[in-house]
Amino acid sequence: MEKIKSIDELRRLKEQSQAFLKTRQKDVKVKIYISVDKEENTNASRDVLLAVLDELKERNFSDFQIIEKAPMGSGIKEPFMALERDDLVVYYSNITPNMAREIIASHAIKGQIVSDWASKRSNL
Repeated sequence: MEKIKSIDELRRLKEQSQAFLKTRQKDVKVKIYISVDKEENTNASRDVLLAVLDELKERNFSDFQIIEKAPMGSGIKEPFMALERDDLVVYYSNITPNMAREIIASHAIKGQIVSDWASKRSNL
């Protein structure tokens, strides 16, 4: 670990730690479920995950939790992503990294469901 050289560095470290702890404590606004199929679409799911992480980082959005989920089956095409926000879970199936970025920007950040791509909804 590097030595802290200034008060500003210490403050930044404190802010990063608080953001991390908030996520760990599950005191989050948005839960993002991403399919992880060990046998199929591994690269596609990984690309979606990387796009989600990149978009969240780019927008400096830390009020989220990412959870790996097994394939859903029954009409949900892989790779899929589900967003839990405001007591509603919306499933997006057969998504690409670009679609994932738009879903993060619209649904996770602004709370606007991307209806064209939503395949299923359920209340908590």
